[in-house]
Amino acid sequence: MHELSTIPDGTVLGLNFTGLHDSAVTAVAPDGSIVFACALERLSRSKKDGRFPRALLDQVPWDRVHSIGLSALTHEGGVELGRLHGVDGWPEVLEAGEPSIGRYPEEWQRLIDELPRPLVRFDH
Repeated sequence: MHELSTIPDGTVLGLNFTGLHDSAVTAVAPDGSIVFACALERLSRSKKDGRFPRALLDQVPWDRVHSIGLSALTHEGGVELGRLHGVDGWPEVLEAGEPSIGRYPEEWQRLIDELPRPLVRFDH
């Protein structure tokens, strides 16, 4: 496994950050192999650390990163997913008819918006 500082050109960086638990960073090389993976708790020594993984992201050679996969949809994407694929009881539909998908708090969204590569979002 590579050090984060030695990832190859064209790497896709996977970011798990929900602000709740288990923040992590993974680097996937262009050939599909995982070349780096680390949970923030390994550095912070705080079990299930869900804070923004700045300690990991500060080590990323951004000039080698193609894009970032983020394991969270936008609010609008989550609402659309619920409309199209909701199952009984999830997402709970509010009186206004909108699924109960929350938004990232503004501070979390600001941190995500400041990432220096294009985001590809997916539902985890």
